[in-house]
Amino acid sequence: MRIRRASESATELINISSLLDVMFILIIFFMATTTFRQEERDITINLPETGESHSLSSAPKVIVVNVRKDGSYLVGDQPTTLPELSDVIAAAIQSDPGQKVLVRGDEQALHGRVALAVAACKQAGVQEAKIGYDLNARAGLP
Repeated sequence: MRIRRASESATELINISSLLDVMFILIIFFMATTTFRQEERDITINLPETGESHSLSSAPKVIVVNVRKDGSYLVGDQPTTLPELSDVIAAAIQSDPGQKVLVRGDEQALHGRVALAVAACKQAGVQEAKIGYDLNARAGLP
């Protein structure tokens, strides 16, 4: 039986260079596969919430219409009126017939204002106008 000396055990080191290589490769992989998307948001809009756990991800070619609680409309960051909203959407439909629209209404906004925005989109020729909502349920809905 071989007895080790104290000086022999002090010289043995664990080589972690291969572990570091693997960690750097994983970091590079996750950074390369992560997608970044830019959303048009009006931070003054408080969306109503629901208990469903589906993700709301908007495609890059989506026009976002925000309805504030005072009833004003925004297309992206530009304030607009209801007739102007219809004209803007119609111009977008002429350039891309498959254009999609997301209507985001504040939870304090009147339902009629959001319905008018959806109707203006339909009148402009939008095939399908989606309504945005927050998935986190505060009210304890089932």
